[in-house]
Amino acid sequence: MASEVDNQVVELESRQARVVLATTIVGVIGAMAGLIIQSSGLDPNASDDAERLADRADHFGSIITGSIMTSVGYVLLAFTVLFLFNAVARRTDRVRDALKPLIVLGPVLLAISGVVTSIGYDSVAQDFVNAGLPISGEDAVDRAQDLVGDSTVLQVGAFTALAGIAAFAFGIIYSSMWAMRVGLLTRFWGTLGMAFGAAFLLSQFLGPIGFLGVLFWMVHVALIANGRWMGGPLPAWETGTAVPWPDPKAPAPEPEPEESANPEDFEGSATEVSERPGRRDNKRKRKRKQRG
Repeated sequence: MASEVDNQVVELESRQARVVLATTIVGVIGAMAGLIIQSSGLDPNASDDAERLADRADHFGSIITGSIMTSVGYVLLAFTVLFLFNAVARRTDRVRDALKPLIVLGPVLLAISGVVTSIGYDSVAQDFVNAGLPISGEDAVDRAQDLVGDSTVLQVGAFTALAGIAAFAFGIIYSSMWAMRVGLLTRFWGTLGMAFGAAFLLSQFLGPIGFLGVLFWMVHVALIANGRWMGGPLPAWETGTAVPWPDPKAPAPEPEPEESANPEDFEGSATEVSERPGRRDNKRKRKRKQRG
């Protein structure tokens, strides 16, 4: 039977889950829309760094708008992971609260990096275009690469982005692992969350797979916390306590020994069954024949 404390946990998380569902949806939409708006300001047919830099000088408005929207999306998505982490912490004391700041720090650094990088690229692009030198050709490409490489603002933005990705990815992986252990996520979704977190960490090599996977996983977390995923709510969300999944490698439990019957459960008394009379008569007849 659930205790009063467990009931309070369920009520608290039920209220928070409704808010988290809203922030998750807005965060996913903001992050996706921001990337689309940023991409719309860049020419996909640009063949070299010089053309791409010149293109940025003409579309700073859409690029910075997309960066801000993506940044807001990252910050809102931090609440999803933080909500899951706190739910785990209420069910086990083995999680490390000292790691909680990483969940918030990662998206904040990503938000800062997006805006700083957009501003840095615009500054470099304006210098490139307004220098009065050719903006195409091999010399222009070399000059564009030098301007980008020498920009302190872009270097700060790149470092901040790497730190933000690492912190946020670690928060996702850690929260997924423990949420699976206490029963807040199934084994499938817990493992998938860790995989998407690792892919997000390796975004430089894997492209947008990790980013899109993380968004999909966060929508699942928000829905399952509200009991709106297929199969209904999990027991750990309903009880406010840890309900670990059974270990598939654990040996099967031994069957319970059967209880012996109690004689008192039977009516009447047990009596010795005498030999059937018919058999006695047969024995007597055989003896008479032998004598005769």
